[in-house]
Amino acid sequence: MVMASANPNMQPAPSSGQGNDSARHMRVQSIFERNFNRLKDANESIALAKTHESLTARAMAYQRLGQYGLAAADYIEAFKLDARLPARDLKNAIICLDRSGKPDKAIELAKDMHWLYDYDFSASLFIGALLYRKEKYDEAAVYLNEAVKTIQMHGLSASKPTFYKKALSYLAMSQYFTDDFEGAIKSFTEIIRLDKDNREAHMRRGQCHLACGHSSMAVDDFMYAHVLDPDDYDAITKLGAALAILGFREEAFSYLEKALAKKGPHYAGALYNMGLFYFDSGDYSKSMECLARSVEENSNYAIMASPYIEKLKDIFRGETGSDYHE
Repeated sequence: MVMASANPNMQPAPSSGQGNDSARHMRVQSIFERNFNRLKDANESIALAKTHESLTARAMAYQRLGQYGLAAADYIEAFKLDARLPARDLKNAIICLDRSGKPDKAIELAKDMHWLYDYDFSASLFIGALLYRKEKYDEAAVYLNEAVKTIQMHGLSASKPTFYKKALSYLAMSQYFTDDFEGAIKSFTEIIRLDKDNREAHMRRGQCHLACGHSSMAVDDFMYAHVLDPDDYDAITKLGAALAILGFREEAFSYLEKALAKKGPHYAGALYNMGLFYFDSGDYSKSMECLARSVEENSNYAIMASPYIEKLKDIFRGETGSDYHE
């Protein structure tokens, strides 16, 4: 049988991966060229006359090209020409100021927008999110609460679900960081109503329940988070701690022991909670060992562990023949 010879001019067919990369590159190139042409047209218009339309057109082109500082400058200049820019342009200006490393200017402009557009909920959300990222949680909570209430009042939670969920998430965390645990519980509960399998929301709400003394509710949340992700050792640790508080000692010990079987970000917390478990059980040597190791693993536990460590030292000083030495 004669074999057909290969065509020397034939190129190998590209793999599906190469084809996808090539198509993606062509799309990116097309978008860049389209926006570069928009920038060129806007510059020609501005050369004839600076109007807020021509400036915002150039700002939009700069923004799409990732030149956020230049985009922000054009939006601001357009704002000076017409103080009542469309809300969309003001939102873009706020985004560009933030992305160009000027969050304070972004907040200032968002507050102007908040006033100009009759307390638009999106302006409240912008301000709250920016303040949250600057760790000004008290002030952030005021604006975010307003955004959430405005959305609810006007029945926009279904038509603007992305905005609603974002506002709720920022609000819940702002309340959490300002120790407004009851308020945070309400916000996390609404988040869970919208997304019952939101593991992070269950974890945060569980911590708020613990802080408020609602230990059984905390167990429910940590257990649900554990079911959603059986390998979440932080959930396992907190579940053990909550069960210990409720007096379910055997169940608590099994979860804490499981948490200690694997190192990770949860590990210091597991050691700390096991230390408390042994303290309450009267096994003071093991309690001291776990608490000391929790501080070694993560110095943030020093403040919480130190009162127990001092009590343990007093206990050991009062014991004769103790195997503990300072």
